[in-house]
Amino acid sequence: MKDFFKIYLGHITYIILGILFALFIWGSGFLIFIYSLNKPMPEMNRNMDAIIILTGGSNRIKQGVELFKKGLSDKVFISGVYKDTNLKDLISDYKDLECCIELGYKAKDTLGNAIETRDWIAGKDIKSIILVTANYHIKRSMLEFTRVNKELEIIPYPIKPASSNGVEWWRNKKSIMIIINEYNKFIGALLYIKR
Repeated sequence: MKDFFKIYLGHITYIILGILFALFIWGSGFLIFIYSLNKPMPEMNRNMDAIIILTGGSNRIKQGVELFKKGLSDKVFISGVYKDTNLKDLISDYKDLECCIELGYKAKDTLGNAIETRDWIAGKDIKSIILVTANYHIKRSMLEFTRVNKELEIIPYPIKPASSNGVEWWRNKKSIMIIINEYNKFIGALLYIKR
């Protein structure tokens, strides 16, 4: 009986150590992930073939359209638009932009955004894009986009969500949960869990 308990306790010890090690790895990665959120907005002064905006926050569309208005590209594609939404619903001065902005309705997630963008690019002479999405979403977006669009040059444009209103994310419970959830999804994408 003593031997049984020794073996049992030995297994429990290894399990606990394994859990602690996994938590340490997860926590270390999370610290690196959140450090990347504090980077300033990049300076964009180079023309690209298209601007790709991923839905999920109003500030993404606003910032992406600003890049277009600065003349950084003459084509804009907004991926992951809700089925009953049109350009007028998304952009107040839409009449000046109808010529150059297209909407994609098929994508339901980040991988879907990458595939929808690949399909939109097909047949067009597009070799480089600016990818506009939230700062917490940019790592996974870049991962999925580079997998699906291997020949495409992708410049990330991570933006701070409008909902933050200048408040640090760690002071807002909802923001904390969004970032933890996104970090876990990023790990899942790295490990191909979703495939």
